[in-house]
Parts: sequence; structure tokens; C-alpha cells
Amino acid sequence: ALGLPVIAMAYPNAGSPGATLHAVHAAAELGAVLVQTHYTGSVESFLEVVRGCPVPVLVAGGPMASSPDAFLGMVRDAMAAGAGGVTAGRNLFQNPDPARFAAQIANLVFAGAPRVATGG
Repeated sequence: ALGLPVIAMAYPNAGSPGATLHAVHAAAELGAVLVQTHYTGSVESFLEVVRGCPVPVLVAGGPMASSPDAFLGMVRDAMAAGAGGVTAGRNLFQNPDPARFAAQIANLVFAGAPRVATGG
């Protein structure tokens, strides 16, 4: 009603792709224009989540990754599945070179992996 964009964080207790899809879809139905959620573990399962949500899905950075390359791999795969972007906290801020790491993330988000067709 105020014309403010709503970003919802949808984190179901059950980590299954089906529960995640249900949570992101419900957030969109409640008025979110963007939905942030966890990565479901594979391009295929995250593709189901993204395709089932009528608004862009942002992949959350999650807990500290085992390595910077592991985090970048997750971002690459999420973007390949059609994610609308990434929210990176500790994996970026705790990196020894955050500016360089941010550039690597941005490259994946804006110019990286080809995306599949999505519903959002």
C-alpha cells in the first residue's frame, strides 16, 4: 500500500526442495517482490524452486563455505538455475580480499553462467 518493495526471507524448517518451493511461493503470494532462500544443493533442485516462484529468487550466502571456490561454485550453480541474484554476508566480509571476492561474485551474477528459462 505504501509502494515499498518487500523482500521476504523464506527458510522452511524442512530443507527439501519441495518445502523450499512452497515457502518461496507463499512469500510471493503474500506480496514479496523478491524472495531470499537457501540453495537446495543442486542446479536441478534449485531450478524447480526458481521456476515455481512468480518473483525473482535470491540465493542466500548461508553459513561460511568450506572455501571461497566452494562458495563461488554455489553462486555459479544458483545463477545457472535462474536465481535473480545472491545475498552474500559472511562469505564476502570474512574473505581476506573482500573487494576482489565481490568482483568475482558480481562476475557470476551479471556476466557468468548462462541461465535457463525461469518462471519468475
